[in-house]
Amino acid sequence: SWKELKKMFVRPDQLLAALTRFNIKSDSSQQAMNAVLETYLSLSVMAPDPRDSPVVDGLKSWVFGVVYQYKSYESAKPVQALIHAKAKDLEQMASVTGDLSSRVGSLHDRLAELMASFQEATEEKNGAMSRLEDLQRSCNIVAKLARALSGGGGNPLEDYRLRLQKSLECVVGDSLVA
Repeated sequence: SWKELKKMFVRPDQLLAALTRFNIKSDSSQQAMNAVLETYLSLSVMAPDPRDSPVVDGLKSWVFGVVYQYKSYESAKPVQALIHAKAKDLEQMASVTGDLSSRVGSLHDRLAELMASFQEATEEKNGAMSRLEDLQRSCNIVAKLARALSGGGGNPLEDYRLRLQKSLECVVGDSLVA
């Protein structure tokens, strides 16, 4: 009953003030929670009782809710630490990923430059090959002319004209004799 609870808490206003100021994240919360558990919650008067007034029932529910919240918070601490560590790992991975992405972008740009240079070099090579083929044809013509000039001892056109003239003389002479 409320009277029993009131006797147990000599100054209920101080208890309520202490409970409302209770910081679940403070270092002294473990000591305060142990004191609440040992001093108050272990008493039989804190057990649920259908005869309790709504105020007493609400106060008990609220105290048990704070205890439950504290226990939940304490059990979540290792998971929170793990999440914090994983968050740091993710930040580091994001940084590394950003660096790698930047490097890939630089390499991509460099590859584009090299491909453009390669294309220019290929076009230059093809032009040089075409020019070489033209020069080779010119050299072949010059070589033929040089052979023709060196083989007859004179001008090949003049030699041809002389041969043609001799063959015409024979034909003209044969036809006059007959």
